[in-house]
Amino acid sequence: MLDSTKRLFSHSGKADEGPRNRSRREMERGSFDAREVSSGSAGAVPDPVCDVPKAWATLYYDGSCPLCTAEMEHYRSRKGGGRLRFADVSQKATELGPGLAADAAMRRFHVRLADGTLLSGARAFVAIWQVLPGWRWIARFARFPGVTPILEVAYRSFLPIRPALSILAARLGAKPANRGEPRL
Repeated sequence: MLDSTKRLFSHSGKADEGPRNRSRREMERGSFDAREVSSGSAGAVPDPVCDVPKAWATLYYDGSCPLCTAEMEHYRSRKGGGRLRFADVSQKATELGPGLAADAAMRRFHVRLADGTLLSGARAFVAIWQVLPGWRWIARFARFPGVTPILEVAYRSFLPIRPALSILAARLGAKPANRGEPRL
């Protein structure tokens, strides 16, 4: 198993055959071209939620919320953001996959890991912070006993004021990803 993992992440020096020959560091940085991955290169695994190969995680966010959209754009633009897939749950056509209902997806932030594990709230944020090099220190901090539950309390306290903060974000120039009719 270890040898196959090493081969997956090593750069063989041969002609580049897509993401399979990318170095681990390049993959963590998200420096490979996502179009290359979705072009059907070897090792690509279709995802039931989206029609592109599996990413490290799929982030389900409310694209009708300017604040949420701004945050997802921030994550997308960071090193490692290429390893994340973003699913706007405010669009009716977005498939949510097993175990995630539309109303739950609109109320709370959710992340589905590549193995199918579904996380929400603070645990979901900690999972994506692990992928983004500039945020890993927060993920490490969150692993200390008692920290993630405190982050969850903070997240739950944020949820009721999210609409007001979203209005403020819009006034400051943030734009929603989806201005159409909401999902619910």
